[in-house]
Amino acid sequence: MRAMRRNLARKGFTLIELMIVIAIIGVLAAIAVPNFKAARERANTRACYANQKTIAGALEMYNLDNNTKIDKLDDSVGGDLVKGGYLQSLVDDPGSGGKTFGKYKLGTGGLVYCEAHGAIQDDAAAKTN
Repeated sequence: MRAMRRNLARKGFTLIELMIVIAIIGVLAAIAVPNFKAARERANTRACYANQKTIAGALEMYNLDNNTKIDKLDDSVGGDLVKGGYLQSLVDDPGSGGKTFGKYKLGTGGLVYCEAHGAIQDDAAAKTN
């Protein structure tokens, strides 16, 4: 009978055990959260570079088909690219929300760059140095 009472009284976890488990979970979260933030930023940068390539290709096709040379990238040019079928829709800067086509600019030599993420060549040059 006494052995049965001891087993019934010893149910659950002690406060120290719970505190240790919570501390371990806190340490793991502190390690993981910055990694997720960095991964998200890398994904946004890569998506931005993909958008730059898409815009550059659409501009090149537009210029060849219309025998023109666009020297400024703005919403009206983006609208022309969509109307002409060169783009399915205006691309937005990832991580900045919708209606951000205006962050993409046209640089020297027809290079498309983003105000937030820079140009594709800038990133490639930084990796080689």
